[in-house]
Amino acid sequence: MSFMQRPFCSLDAELLKAKDGISSVIRALRCHQDGIVRQAAARVLGQSGDSQAVQPLIAALEDDVAPVSEVAATSLGKLGDPRAVGSLLVLLRQERADRRRCAAEALGAIGDARAVEPLIGVLRDTCCRVRMAAAKALGEIGDARAMEPLMAALGDGDTYIRLAAASALSRIGSATARS
Repeated sequence: MSFMQRPFCSLDAELLKAKDGISSVIRALRCHQDGIVRQAAARVLGQSGDSQAVQPLIAALEDDVAPVSEVAATSLGKLGDPRAVGSLLVLLRQERADRRRCAAEALGAIGDARAVEPLIGVLRDTCCRVRMAAAKALGEIGDARAMEPLMAALGDGDTYIRLAAASALSRIGSATARS
């Protein structure tokens, strides 16, 4: 039984062992009917470190199955390729909070300055997990433009947001001092 027929059973390992390597994994991400298989394929592509995975993962950000889109965003963050920034910025405006959170986390991992202003806007998101991810991402990017908005976030009603903002300010301050 091939991995294309197994929705469970250690899919990540099965996908990694496929005969034609990354091509099979990309095909599974693009074509498989089962969202669990597409999700596993997105995870494996993120772990692959292969730049061929970037475009298929960008396409998977639009998957109807939310966990596939979320894992694709996380995988793009792991790959750290700036080609994903534009699509992740679109995902940052999605209705679903988990998609916005994953987009913010991925943008922080990539560290591209184009994400700073949109992430600053997300500090006012209605979902606390999204605000926290935005604060952390701004700290990872380390751009001084985020300092004032992060200082304002120190007044957030959620303790975790205040902690994330304080940590981000510390990172930005350290990065600024080294410059």
